[in-house]
Amino acid sequence: MSENKENKSTDMEKIIKYICFNKLSCLCGADEHLGSSINLQRLVKCLELTKDIPGDFVETGVWRGGASMLAQAFFMKNKINKKVYAADSFEGLPRPQVEKYPVDAGDIHFKFPSLSVSREEVEENFRQINLLNENVIFVEGWFEDTLPILRESLDKISLLRLDGDMYDATWNSLVNLYDKLSIGGIIIIDDYSTHFRCKKAVLDFREKYEITEEIKDPEEPDDYFGLGSTSTGRSSGGVAWWIKEK
Repeated sequence: MSENKENKSTDMEKIIKYICFNKLSCLCGADEHLGSSINLQRLVKCLELTKDIPGDFVETGVWRGGASMLAQAFFMKNKINKKVYAADSFEGLPRPQVEKYPVDAGDIHFKFPSLSVSREEVEENFRQINLLNENVIFVEGWFEDTLPILRESLDKISLLRLDGDMYDATWNSLVNLYDKLSIGGIIIIDDYSTHFRCKKAVLDFREKYEITEEIKDPEEPDDYFGLGSTSTGRSSGGVAWWIKEK
């Protein structure tokens, strides 16, 4: 391992700058291309808060891999033996299954080729900074097919990050994985405030399973992470989260 690559894989600030400069995560805002992503800093804070919580990191919807790369870098830096599960179709978002999920009617995410990133490309992004090892597990396929299988192989989850945009992807992530989230673990829902289909799936799930933990928004004045808000010109991108209490 070269000294340069080793430094990249263990220094969190360098990792964040690398991810944003190379546009490897949707968490890097358009004004944050030089690597000052508050959203990735918040993810690091969540990793710190859950490092002693039993379970692994699971991300559903990885795009180019940036968030999962950050989790893996954090675990390697801190010598924490946790796995990183990166679940994605690796061929973009599905066409709406309106008969199953009527809320997804009219969704056009499947038309965007930029959302289709191959597993090989994501693996190479990990490999470029020496983050790819046996603790990184790629779960390839549509969520309704793969997540029930993943559920059976998982013990516990300490940090669960959802980035499926649609009702279909969000619902399937929640019904298959939420009960694996440990008490004290954190769930993060990307685009909660900006994609109404995603938000509807979250609210329907919470109502059906009587989940009452407060949904938190890092842009609120009492910013839990202490990293600032939109007053600094840095948006959370609609991300919401909560800590599982029961």
